[in-house]
Amino acid sequence: SPTRRIRSSKKSLSGFSPAIDFNWFAVDVFSGSDSSAHLGTMSVKPVMGGAAYRWAGDHVSLSLSLVGGYSFNHLETNDLATGKLLALRADSSFAWRPGVTIWYDANTRAAFNVSAGYVVTRPSVTFFEDGQIEKRGQRANTLLVSAGVAYKLF
Repeated sequence: SPTRRIRSSKKSLSGFSPAIDFNWFAVDVFSGSDSSAHLGTMSVKPVMGGAAYRWAGDHVSLSLSLVGGYSFNHLETNDLATGKLLALRADSSFAWRPGVTIWYDANTRAAFNVSAGYVVTRPSVTFFEDGQIEKRGQRANTLLVSAGVAYKLF
């Protein structure tokens, strides 16, 4: 009888897919003139959607994504004002993030992943300074890096 080569039925899928991201983080707000004066902490909570393209091999896959959406920002100020500048509130803003994710399938029950992305957002912060209220755009960008393990139970 002829010898047959058995091929795996597992196929690698490459192509476009939707991407949803919730890259929530916090940034410190400092005064522009004196970077040692901590005025508060801003919570940046973007809710983003977009597209990703995935290249898949037998054990490794690479995915590039671009997402954008609305960022719900909230400012927690210090109880005591430091000097003559006080941060009052942060407005919500648009945010976007390019990112990359790598998955490695170890051919066991485990798979490993590493991802990185750079979130860009520019919320307006309302300040009280010298008896006047004014809004200033603030950079609240951040680099996000994560690593994880997935374990297959069944």
